[in-house]
Amino acid sequence: MREWSWRPELGRWSLGQHGWPESPALVTVGTDYVRPHEAYDFWREIAFNDFAADKAPPESDDGFRASAAGLTWEGADFFHTRSSAVSGERDKQHIEADGLDGISIGLVLQGSRRASTAHGHYRADAGAFFVYDGRQTSRVEWTEHEAMYLVIRRSELRTALGRDPEGDDLHESLRRSPVLSLLRDQFELTARHMTKVDAEGRALLLYQARQSALLALASSTEEGSESALFRAAIRLIETRLANPALSADHLARALGISRATLYRAFAASGVGVAETIRDLRLDRLRRALESADARVPVADLALACGILDTANLSRQFRRRFGMSPTDVPRRRQS
Repeated sequence: MREWSWRPELGRWSLGQHGWPESPALVTVGTDYVRPHEAYDFWREIAFNDFAADKAPPESDDGFRASAAGLTWEGADFFHTRSSAVSGERDKQHIEADGLDGISIGLVLQGSRRASTAHGHYRADAGAFFVYDGRQTSRVEWTEHEAMYLVIRRSELRTALGRDPEGDDLHESLRRSPVLSLLRDQFELTARHMTKVDAEGRALLLYQARQSALLALASSTEEGSESALFRAAIRLIETRLANPALSADHLARALGISRATLYRAFAASGVGVAETIRDLRLDRLRRALESADARVPVADLALACGILDTANLSRQFRRRFGMSPTDVPRRRQS
């Protein structure tokens, strides 16, 4: 695996020059080791890849402080940041030049964020989520603040939502979402553990954060849209497969809907809730078997996928895949 070439000391990251790492990379950067009168310009050049920060205000000569820690990968980025007040914009020239078109789902922890686009004005105070669309022109003004944000690739959002996503529409979708507490919990979990785990753990954290964000956006659709609700339920199931208590009641509570509404959404897609949970667990078990060392017991992998009924596992697995779990080709012992 090639080593990722970008480091903060090399200057501003660019997609064309550096690309993304092949596995999740932990990135930390801050102004602590920069001379005070250079701190703002350092942060302006290093931290803002898709945002042209304004020139330094007079008070920044000896008082600007900022830091960020996060994960970056081809699939998504996640960052936890703290910063003095900063402002800037993204214009058409910037959009055409850098080739970035990700959409950031952010959470303000402290301070306030104000943003203006061609379609409206938005304010997010502590505890509120916000959306930043890399394909839209905008102006953003932050007070001194702390925030977390996840950058999702537009193609993945398009697949999840069934339409081309735009930042202004997503603002409203987040506002209506019944599962924002789930997304907030996942952001906090990612920020707390991302510096403590290996590359595999980082990939899992990014996957869970991304799935939670997609779920929050998809589940905001009005109750009458059964296909959107079905997609939201599938994403929630995928984030909680390892939980043996996963059930229709569990899903309905998490999505903020009635169990009858949940059943209708699945019926409209021609499947049942329990059957879908079972089949997705079997799918995950097969992937786990294919990638696990041959010495790892099937029962252990099954339990990690939330499958407790190991007595009927072989029959269910054979019905879905035409083979037993022990017939799945495994990795060689190392």
